[in-house]
Amino acid sequence: MTGAKWGHMAHKTLKQFLSPMAHATGDFLHSAFDLCGGEA
Repeated sequence: MTGAKWGHMAHKTLKQFLSPMAHATGDFLHSAFDLCGGEA
């Protein structure tokens, strides 16, 4: 396996892992703003 191919696979896996995490973080921040009465 070439380094470039491994890097692409690692990036793809990382993206799949971070996507739901980023979505959850966004939801959390949105809820936090709502609780504080701020505009999200």
